[in-house]
Amino acid sequence: METHLCHLRLQGLRQALMTVIRTSPEQPTLRPSFRTGTFGLLVLLTCGLLFRFVLAWTDISTLIQKTLPDDAYYYFVVARNVAQGRGVTFDGLAPTNGFHPLWAVILSLLYAAVRDSGDLTIHIALTVSALLDGATILLAYIIVHSTIRDPKAALLAASFYAFNPLVIIDSVNGLETALSTLLFALCSYYYLTRLRPAISPEPKKWAIFGALAGTMILARTDTVCIFAVILIDMLRSLKERGWTPYMITGLVFALCLSPWLIWNQLAMGTIMQTSGVAVPYVVRQHLFTFTPQRFPDYPVWIFYAAAPVYLLSILWEVLWLYCPRELVAWGGLTVGLRLFRQYLKEQGRWELPPGLKALSIPLLGVGAILLAHAFGRWFLRAWYYVPVAFALALLTGPLVSHVSTIIESRSKVLQKAFDSLIILTILLFLLVQGTRLWERGLYPWQEDMYRAAIWIAENTEPGDRVGAFNAGLLAYYSGRTVVNLDGVVNAEAVEALKDRRLMSLIEAERIKYLFDWHASINATYYYFFEEGYQEHLVPVYVMPKRSETLFMVAYRVEG
Repeated sequence: METHLCHLRLQGLRQALMTVIRTSPEQPTLRPSFRTGTFGLLVLLTCGLLFRFVLAWTDISTLIQKTLPDDAYYYFVVARNVAQGRGVTFDGLAPTNGFHPLWAVILSLLYAAVRDSGDLTIHIALTVSALLDGATILLAYIIVHSTIRDPKAALLAASFYAFNPLVIIDSVNGLETALSTLLFALCSYYYLTRLRPAISPEPKKWAIFGALAGTMILARTDTVCIFAVILIDMLRSLKERGWTPYMITGLVFALCLSPWLIWNQLAMGTIMQTSGVAVPYVVRQHLFTFTPQRFPDYPVWIFYAAAPVYLLSILWEVLWLYCPRELVAWGGLTVGLRLFRQYLKEQGRWELPPGLKALSIPLLGVGAILLAHAFGRWFLRAWYYVPVAFALALLTGPLVSHVSTIIESRSKVLQKAFDSLIILTILLFLLVQGTRLWERGLYPWQEDMYRAAIWIAENTEPGDRVGAFNAGLLAYYSGRTVVNLDGVVNAEAVEALKDRRLMSLIEAERIKYLFDWHASINATYYYFFEEGYQEHLVPVYVMPKRSETLFMVAYRVEG
């Protein structure tokens, strides 16, 4: 009898221990669940990389219309010049800082190693971008898995990012996008998993974080907004940790950035990049100066009020284009959870995963970037939304997994149906939107810019200089000295824009031809020329029109 009672007690103790092990937040089933998610992760990475590799090695004439913006060719031209020993210059005439340094250094090394000044190096650079974005997919899984301890949530988060058609296209766009998103992901991972949960991390870890943050900003300057959001979050533990983490992080951060800032000051006379101020200046002038002048009967405040509304509409429109699945998931599932709030509370399933609050920090950071661009610079580019897609994926995966768990508690059949619906939605979205995007292309008009470069190569002399506002493709493929006039990679052009003396700049640089879109020369930049500038421009070639206002024109400049 005693033996039987002892056996029952031991069995009860064993069951109690197993219950604690299964439910304790300090003892999650990390290793087994990681193994069960490994196969799915490998499939996900393989498919995600395959899509990106196929794009990277697609014919360049196709990529120019689909994925490669003219801005990417600013990088390629500068990197090619550096590799050829011509200096950090776009036109060979003056230095430039119109780029983000880390990606420019990588491209310069590629051009020096490959020793090809044509399309092969571009393909290799795009392959590097594909690999970098593959690492970002992996980090999406690791961040969510480390924070939520849920392999399904981690796989879903990685899937939302990996199979986002616009992310796939922009990850191989020739710009710094893939590199900066990876470093943003790496910085977020290190802070969320190594520093934020720890009571008193070692000084070495804060130094590593400072180095990561500095490197992230060298990849894209505007990620300083992400760093600022993280610093603000660090304030919550200021009493426990003191100022030491701030000092260590700040010191290493400053050491990482100082070479780039010092070079800017010495070579350019300012730490500001021309690519960050040129086009936004033109946009602001149109919004707040030229447009009010065209409509003098309206009070000025109307234009100042309309500008934020206009930028807000663009911000939302592009966000919906990049992240419709994530926005629908958060909207629909949040409403559903609210509707069943009382039932879920009774079942003890109302609370969202505890790590979700921490995962909102990256989204706050990239949100700050978008707001800074929209209402600080009044200028947005589509690829700014790639890190937003990453941050939203980190949050959407755990939310969908949480809802799946709630459904599973009621019916495993319904739960399997729900999971199947989510997978089907991700794949259908990839197929439908991806096909539509590929057929249309992001930059179909750039085919004309490539043809313009060929025309320049065949119809001008080697010593002739060409001016252009959209100068990347023209400079790369024409074999001529092309002077950038919108200021993105030309500090002199920025000053000429501010003084409204573009014609004087063209004459001073001894530019013989002006070749660009008719609207750029005669509308967008019309106000930045001196009066009567058109008398100095003689049309020599008009390309076939895409529309009444969309066509390229070559002018010969006459004194």
